[in-house]
Amino acid sequence: MDVIVDPTSGLPACRSAVDGTDPNCVPYDIWRIGGVTPAALDYLTIPLFSKGDTELKTVNVSLASDLGNYGIKLPTAEDGIGVAFGAGYYENSLDFKTDPNFESGDGAGQGGPTIGQSGGYNATELFAEVRVPIMQNMFMADSLTLNASYRFSDYSDPIDESTNTYGIGLEWSPISDIKLRGSFQHAVRAPSIIELYSAQSLGLYDNDADPCAGAPDANGVVSGGATLAQCANTGVTAAQYGGIEGNAAGQYNALFSGSTDLIPETADSYTIGFVLQPQFLPGFSLTVDYFDISVEDVISLDAADRVAESVLPDGRSAVLQP
Repeated sequence: MDVIVDPTSGLPACRSAVDGTDPNCVPYDIWRIGGVTPAALDYLTIPLFSKGDTELKTVNVSLASDLGNYGIKLPTAEDGIGVAFGAGYYENSLDFKTDPNFESGDGAGQGGPTIGQSGGYNATELFAEVRVPIMQNMFMADSLTLNASYRFSDYSDPIDESTNTYGIGLEWSPISDIKLRGSFQHAVRAPSIIELYSAQSLGLYDNDADPCAGAPDANGVVSGGATLAQCANTGVTAAQYGGIEGNAAGQYNALFSGSTDLIPETADSYTIGFVLQPQFLPGFSLTVDYFDISVEDVISLDAADRVAESVLPDGRSAVLQP
């Protein structure tokens, strides 16, 4: 769009074409109908091509039975004990390829390069479940049932971890109109292939303001509010301090990537609640449940501005400067 008059032809031409730095440049004229020519589009546009596929292979076998058919039940219950168990194996893989234009990040609106990735892992699992009717059709025990489950998972590299998932729950109906229930669950989530293998690349993130930007006041502190000592922790030199312009778009650069050092995240969940279905109100049902969930080793992209907070002693966010 830096267009001048070509002194040879007297026609509009790119300055870079006239001075020889880019002879292929074609003027992009958006100010008149027909000004954007096919030649201008050919010069500006580039192909962006990517191709990817994912593959999941699974093999599972399971058996289930109502042991009441074989006379296995508690003397205080009418229904038999139910069991299920089995084993599984799965392979999960991903292959994503991008062309050089994607990898260079030259496409409009990319915000950074898009880099291909590939990888995978497999897992072997064993599981079992049991449902035990403890009491049925008795005083203050229309039904009392215990549920329990367990799953063992063994992951290959790069996770290389074995995990245990398990839970136990109790349901009690003193009368048929109401059911009280509570449970505990220990859950596990392994990292995905994208979380494991995404290549490190430059991208954009939103931040309201750069605390190291702006002109210094009478006390020598920039309008962003951070001192030279604080900004030095982000890589700002004394020569740069006070001369950094703010970003009107509110977008800043950061490096994003996956990591093969990730381990499965775990969660403990406690639940208690009740279901009310009074017989004198046909069709009415009220369910109330309380959940308490805590997660450890969370797998997630942390906010870039929060990551940068650690470099400022007062907890303010900062931006790494070039």
